[in-house]
Amino acid sequence: MTWRRAVPYVLPFVLVFIAGHRCLGGGLIRDDVLYVVLNPHVSEPTPLSLTFGAPFQPEQRLGLYRPLTTLSLRIDCWLSHQIGSPPTVDGTSLFHVTNLLLAALAGIALFRLARGIGFGPVAAGVASALFVVHPARSEAVFWISGRAECLMTLFALASLAVATGGARGYRGPLAAGLAVLSFFAKEQGAVLPFLIVLLPKLERRDRVKHLAMTGGALLVAFAWRSSVIGGIGPQHAHQVLLGTSFFERIPTAVGFLGDYLRLIVWPWPLLNERDDPTSGPGVLACAFVLALAVLIVARLRKHDLRSTFAFALFLLPLGPVLNLVYRTGETFAERFLALPMAGVSLAIVIGVAALPRLGSLLLSTTILICLIVSLKRAGDFASDVALTDAMMRDAGDSAAAWRLSAGIPRRARQWALGDLRPEDALTEQSEALRRFRTAIEKNPDDYMARLELTGFLYELARPATPGAAPVRPLVEEGEGHARWVVDHVPEHYEGQKWLGLFIMLRADAETDDASRTRLLERAEPYLRRVLDAAPHDQDAAKMLVRILRRSGRTDAARAFMTAFAAIARRETEDRWWDAFGPRQEAMVAVSLGHPHDAIPHLEEALRRTLPAPQRVLIVQQLANLLKQAGRTGDAVRVVGDERKKLIGWIDTPRVQSDLMDALAQLDLLLGNRAAAADWHDRAAATALHPRVARYHERTAAALRK
Repeated sequence: MTWRRAVPYVLPFVLVFIAGHRCLGGGLIRDDVLYVVLNPHVSEPTPLSLTFGAPFQPEQRLGLYRPLTTLSLRIDCWLSHQIGSPPTVDGTSLFHVTNLLLAALAGIALFRLARGIGFGPVAAGVASALFVVHPARSEAVFWISGRAECLMTLFALASLAVATGGARGYRGPLAAGLAVLSFFAKEQGAVLPFLIVLLPKLERRDRVKHLAMTGGALLVAFAWRSSVIGGIGPQHAHQVLLGTSFFERIPTAVGFLGDYLRLIVWPWPLLNERDDPTSGPGVLACAFVLALAVLIVARLRKHDLRSTFAFALFLLPLGPVLNLVYRTGETFAERFLALPMAGVSLAIVIGVAALPRLGSLLLSTTILICLIVSLKRAGDFASDVALTDAMMRDAGDSAAAWRLSAGIPRRARQWALGDLRPEDALTEQSEALRRFRTAIEKNPDDYMARLELTGFLYELARPATPGAAPVRPLVEEGEGHARWVVDHVPEHYEGQKWLGLFIMLRADAETDDASRTRLLERAEPYLRRVLDAAPHDQDAAKMLVRILRRSGRTDAARAFMTAFAAIARRETEDRWWDAFGPRQEAMVAVSLGHPHDAIPHLEEALRRTLPAPQRVLIVQQLANLLKQAGRTGDAVRVVGDERKKLIGWIDTPRVQSDLMDALAQLDLLLGNRAAAADWHDRAAATALHPRVARYHERTAAALRK
C-alpha cells in the first residue's frame, strides 16, 4: 500500500486523537457512573448468557437492550483492572481511548462506503475527515456514555459499506450480521434495511436479497430484544413528553429535526442537557426543515441517487429518536447525530463538487474550524464540574443547566458528611437547594427539576433519629412540588409517590390520632396510583401496608401483601437475571409473619447477585432469619461460606475496595473486629477515591479502639 492509499486509513485516527486528546484524562460523568460502576454486568465478571439475556443496566427499568455496548464496557473494565487503572470518578482513560478508536474506525467505514457508492478517493477521504471532526458528534465520542452511539455508528457504516459490493457470497450475510451488531449496540441500527435498499449502484436483485437477509435478521433480533425487555422500549415514567398524542408530537418532532439541522450548520451551544420544548418549533427550525425538504425534492427530480441516499442516511436514523411514533427516554441529544452526520458529510461533499476550487477551500476551512471547536469541546468532558461549568457558561439561562449543576453540591454534601465536616455539608446543601430552585424559576414547567428537588428535600426533611420531627418547611416545600407534578404531569407516577411519602412524614409527626388518620387517608390513594402504574414498587407497597395497619385494617394489609406476593413471584420468573424478585418475595414472607419462608428466597437472591456489597446485605438478612429460627450454626456457616467466596475474588477485575469492605462486614458478623479493621485498611489502600480511603481509615481506627 502506497502512502497515498494509506492516508484515508490513517487520517481519521490522527484527526480524532487531535480533537479528543483533552478528554483522555477525564473520569466518570453523570450516566457513566450508572452504566459502568453501578452496572453489575460491566463492573463484575459476567457470563455472556447474562449479557445477551438481560436488559441494559439490569438493575434499572430503562427499557433498553444493548448487549454489545455492555460487552464493550465490560472489556474496558477488565482491561483497566489488568493495567492497574480501574475506572474512577477522576480517571477512565482506557474507556475514552476506546471511544476515540471506534470513532476513527467509523470514519474509515464511511470512506469505504463513499468509495462503494461512487465517490472518488479524495472526495471520500474529505467526507470521512469532516465526519470524524464535526462537533455535533463530540458528545457521542468524548462521553463514555456515548459508547452505544459509537458502536452503532461503526457497525451501521460497516454494514452499508459491505452491502455496496452486492449480495453475492459472503457479503449478504456479513452485511446482515453487522446490522444486527449495530442494533445490539443501539436501537437506531434498526433503520439499516431501509438504508441498504437505497444504496446507489446496486442491482435490483441485490437490493431484494439484502432487504430479505438484513430485514429478516433484524426482525429476529427485534423479537429477541422485545422478549428480554418485555416491550418495545421505555415505559411510563421513563418516557418523555408524557400525556401527548401522536398529533401533538408532530410539531415537536419538526422542532427537534430543525434543531438537529441547526447544530450541524452552527454547532453552538453544545450542551449535554437541554430544556424540554414548551412550545412549537421556532422559525429557524422550520426554515431548516423546509430547506432540507426542498433539497431532497430537487435531488429526486434529478434522479441523483447518491444525494438521495445521503439525505436518507441523515433522516432515517433520527426517526426513532424524534419521539413521534414511540416516546423514548430522552427528548433531544447531540449524540443522536453520531450516525446522521455521515449522511450530512456525504451530502456536503456532493454539494461542493460543482465548485472544484472554491469547494476545496470551503471544505478545508470547515474541517479546520470543526477540528478546533471539537478540540475545545473535548475539555468539557474532563469531569462533572467541567461539563457543568460549560453548561453554565454557554446556557446559563436554561433550567437544565441549573438542574445539572445542582448535582455537584448535592454530591459534595454527601462527601462532607462522610468526612465529618457538618459545616461544609450545610454550605453545600444550601447551594444545591439554591440551584434547584433557580432551575424551577427559569422554567416552572421543568418537572424533572421539581422531582429531583423533591427527592432532595425528602432526604433532608426526614428525621435523623426515630421519633424526631421532620423539618416542616422542607416538608411543605417538597409536598408543594410533588403536588405540582401530580397536577400537571399525572402520568409520571413518581410525583404521586413523593406526594404520598411527604404526607406520610406529616402523619408521623402528628400527635393527634384523628389528624394522623386523616393524613394517612390522604396519602393512601397516591400510593395506590403508584402501584397501579408500577405494581412492583416495593417502597410504595411498604408504605401502603403501614397505612393499612396503622388504621386498623390488618385484614386488608394481609390481603394486599398476598396479592403483592404473586407480583413478586412473577418478578422472580420474568427478571431471572437479578435478585429483585426473590428479595421482594422474602420481604412479603416476613411481612406476613412467615420469616422461615423467606430463607429460600434470600438464598435464591444470593445466587443471582454479583456485586459484593449487595451480597453482604443479603447474607446479613439471611443470617438474622436463621438465628431467629434457632439455626445459629447455619447462620455462621452462611457467613463463613460467603467470606470464603469473597476472599477468592481478591485481585479479580472488580472494585477491590468494595470487596474488602464486604469482607469487613462479614468479619463483624462473625464477631472478629480485628480482622474487620484489617480489611478496612486494605480497602483504604485500594479505594478509587481519597475520600473513600479516608472513610475506611477512620472505620479501621474506630474498630481498634
